[in-house]
This record gives sequence, structure tokens and C-alpha cells, in this order.
Amino acid sequence: MELFTNGLTTVNPSLLTVVISAVVSATVAWITHLRATVPTLVFMRRPDWNWKIRNVGRGTAYDIQFEDRKSDGKYKRYFLDPIGPGDEAPLGELSHGDQFTLYYSGASTWQNYKTSCRGCRNKVRKVKLWLPTWKDCEDETRLVNRKNPYNETTSSA
Repeated sequence: MELFTNGLTTVNPSLLTVVISAVVSATVAWITHLRATVPTLVFMRRPDWNWKIRNVGRGTAYDIQFEDRKSDGKYKRYFLDPIGPGDEAPLGELSHGDQFTLYYSGASTWQNYKTSCRGCRNKVRKVKLWLPTWKDCEDETRLVNRKNPYNETTSSA
């Protein structure tokens, strides 16, 4: 077994091979994990005719921003809670309904995605940069007219 010498350091070739193999193996495992946990959000209208967002991917979608846009340019924007794999979020009655757009991220914050829907056709793509920062977003509870349990008042008898 030969040893490489470089001035003061001596490197064992078999140890160097083990370290390089471990680094390559860990990198491949990390990339495989990221690809296996990608969220994919789509718009659906089944079995009823109310729109809903469903996560058909394998990862949880975070930082979800939803835009309901009309053909004349009017829009409503909402923040949505995270949606796990197989879960769905009902949208209820929408005010515009011509084009829908979702921006969201995966488990790692540097993976961002966009789903757009027009005429029941979903397009899902990666977004190269950051998610938009809309100042005029509303909370998702206004979509379905749900009561917020934290705002309810209880009467004591």
C-alpha cells in the first residue's frame, strides 16, 4: 500500500477512497430525497362542482399563495395553510374564476413551484426565483366562510 506524501501530510489512498465514496453517496441520497418529496398542487372540481386544491405530490406544500383572477384583470389573493400529500383545501365559491394561480414551496425553501389553471387545464412548473410578496393577500378562512375558533366568544353561565 502506497502513501501519498505532500510536505507534512501523509494520505492513505484507501481512506481517501472511503471519504470520497461517502460524500458522493450522501449527496446522491440527499438529491433523491428532495426529488421524492416534491409537492404538486393541482386544481380539481370532482366529485362536486366546487373548486378545490389537491396535493397529488409526495411532499407537503408550504407558503401557499393563491390568486383568483378575472379576464378583465380584477383579482383576489389569499394565503393558504400548508397542504400535506393527499390532502385538499376546498375553495368554495370564487368571485372571479377565469384563471387560478398558486405559488408554493417544498420542504426546502429553495424549491419553489407555480401551478396555473385556465379552463380546467393545470400547468405545474418550477419557479427559478423567490415566491411573490403580495401585500393584498387575505387569510384562507375567507374562501370557505369558516369560523375561526380563536375569535369565537363563549358565554359563561
